[in-house]
Amino acid sequence: MAEPFASTTTTGNVGANGDVNITVTATRKIHIEADIISGSGEMTHAIWMQDLQYSNVQSYLDNATIQNVIQTASGMSSSSHNDVPTVVDTFSYPLDINVTFLDPSGNRSPVVASFDHSYDRDLLPFPAVLRSNITERQVALAFFNISPTGNTGNGTNTNSFAYVDSAGNTYQRKVQAVLNNITFDVQSGSLAPIADHDISINPGPSATKFPKARLPGGRVVGT
Repeated sequence: MAEPFASTTTTGNVGANGDVNITVTATRKIHIEADIISGSGEMTHAIWMQDLQYSNVQSYLDNATIQNVIQTASGMSSSSHNDVPTVVDTFSYPLDINVTFLDPSGNRSPVVASFDHSYDRDLLPFPAVLRSNITERQVALAFFNISPTGNTGNGTNTNSFAYVDSAGNTYQRKVQAVLNNITFDVQSGSLAPIADHDISINPGPSATKFPKARLPGGRVVGT
């Protein structure tokens, strides 16, 4: 059971003060169900489902000196045999962006911007592979100013990552960078490198090296 195309909506409005808001949404649902009889005569009741959602809201406020994007893509895919899950994939990718021009006269400088991007996924690709959950988030802030005496700007970026699987393996890492220099780096969990990475003495981006993470089951990638 499925519609031939995704269901979409697009709406927009302009307020009395000139603010503009635009919203786009899309949804898609699929449900397939069947009884499968093998050569031995054994019957398996199989179900496949997919449910996807997308939303994008853009706003241009205060004579477009404030511009926002709020976007979300999320959904799930699942398969089960006789009510036992064999495939599970649940995800969410939210993205928030703000750009604000600080000069109300309309000059495009100075400007501040922020980005907030996340990745969340619960995945069981098939029964022979461990079920895992990954959560990741990136938050970035920036400032830029154009001036006849010289342009100035700065930026900070924070990344956090977490992994856990059905065997109990875990890994977490959080890294912060300011003006292309790593200022904070912490790793933890059962799959973290045995030797801690000491970031207290920052040698700069060209000299910074990271030990490799340990993989489930003692697997090795590279040398």
